[in-house]
Amino acid sequence: MTLCLSAATTVVSLGLELTCNRKRLKKVMLKLSCVDKILMPDSNYVHKKMSGFVVLELVVFIFLLIARHGYELWSRGGKQYVNIIIRFVIHFMSTIMIIQFVSFIHILKQRFRCVNRQLSLLGGIDERETGLETVRVGFAQHKFGITASHNTVVVPHADNAPISNSLEQVSAATSVFISDTEIGHLSSTSSSPKFRTQSRLQDVANIHTLRCVHTILYDVCGLVNSVYGLQLLLAMAYIFMSVVKYFHVVMISNVSSHEDQLSNFRVDGIVPLMCVVSIHIANVLWVTASCTCACFEAGRTTTLVNKFLLIQPLTSDISSELEQFSQQLLHSKLNFTAFGFFSLDFTFLYGFVGGATTYIVILLQFQ
Repeated sequence: MTLCLSAATTVVSLGLELTCNRKRLKKVMLKLSCVDKILMPDSNYVHKKMSGFVVLELVVFIFLLIARHGYELWSRGGKQYVNIIIRFVIHFMSTIMIIQFVSFIHILKQRFRCVNRQLSLLGGIDERETGLETVRVGFAQHKFGITASHNTVVVPHADNAPISNSLEQVSAATSVFISDTEIGHLSSTSSSPKFRTQSRLQDVANIHTLRCVHTILYDVCGLVNSVYGLQLLLAMAYIFMSVVKYFHVVMISNVSSHEDQLSNFRVDGIVPLMCVVSIHIANVLWVTASCTCACFEAGRTTTLVNKFLLIQPLTSDISSELEQFSQQLLHSKLNFTAFGFFSLDFTFLYGFVGGATTYIVILLQFQ
C-alpha cells in the first residue's frame, strides 16, 4: 500500500503538472508579479533570497534521499539496484512537489508581511518592529485583475494625489475609486471645514491599494491550494502509512530478535528505518509549519486594521475604507487544506501523531 501511494503521488503530480495545473501556475506567477510591482518595486534582493532558500531546501532533502537510498544499496551489496533507483525517483518527485508548495507558501507569507508593514506605517502601529521600512510604498498605476461589476480598478500614484481644502476637488480626486463613489460621507461631522482640512487622500489611496493587494494574495492562496491539494493528500497518506509501518517493524523486530541478533539488526535495519521516518516527519513539519506561519501572517492583518480603526481622529474616507477592509477580511479566512479533507496546520500534526500511535498499538496487539 505504501508503494502504491508513493507511485500514485508521483503519477498524479506529473499528470496534473502537464495538464490543468500549467494554466493555474501561470495565473499564480502573473498575480505575484503584479503584487511585487506594487509592494516591492526593487525586488531583486528578495528574489535572490528566495532563490537561495529554494536551493537550500533542494540540497538538504536531496542529500537525505541520497543518503537513505545509498545506504540501502550498499547494505544489499549492490543487488536490486533497479528497484532502489525507481524508488529514489519516486521519492525525489514527491519531494520536489513538497518543495514547490512550501516555496509558494513562503512567498505568500512574505507578501502578507509586506502588506502588514505598510498598514502599520499608515496607522503608526508597531513602530518598534525590527526591520520596519521607513518609507511608504511607491504606488504606481496598476490594473488589478479583480472581476467586478464596474471597470477595472486603477489606483493612482500616491504622491500625485492632490490634497485640497475644497470639497468639490476632494470628490473629483477620489472618484476613481469604486468604494468612494458608492459610500459617500458617513456623518455630519464630515461637513466640518476643519475635518475636511485633515483629509489625507494619500492614505485613502494606499489603504484601497492594500485592500486590492490582499484580495489578489487571497486568490493566489486559493490557486496554490487547488494546484497542490490532491498531491498533498496522497503524499500525507503515504507518509502516515510509512511512519506506522516502519515503527511497527522496528518494535516487532526488537521484541522477536534474540540478544545476539539485536545488535546487527540495529545497524542494518533500525538505523535506515529511522532515517526514513525522520525524512517523512521533516516533510510533515515543514508543510504544517509553513502553512501555519502564512495563515498567522494573513490573520494579523485583521488585528492591524482593527487597531487602525481605534486611532482618532480619522477622516470619513479613511474610516470607510478601513471598515470595508475589515469586512473583506472577515470573509477571507486563509486556510490551506489537503484537497478539502483536513487543514494543513499544527492541528493536523496533533492528529497525525495521535492516529499513528493508535494504529501502532493496535498492530502490536494483533502481533
